[in-house]
Amino acid sequence: ASLQVWGKKGLFKKSLTSLLKPYIVGTTIQARNIQIPEGKFLLEIVIADRDGVTTSQTYYLAVSQP
Repeated sequence: ASLQVWGKKGLFKKSLTSLLKPYIVGTTIQARNIQIPEGKFLLEIVIADRDGVTTSQTYYLAVSQP
């Protein structure tokens, strides 16, 4: 329930949590045929444990058309 996923591009930041929640299976995101615009993005994933201590990880995502 504490999971938060943020997409960042330039100065803009948007929550992607509600979009991705249906695709979260265990500790993975399993999605197929998702349309992602071309460009470079940062994905920040934040989750809290039972004591409320948060952990975050940031991933770099580069999307290009074949």
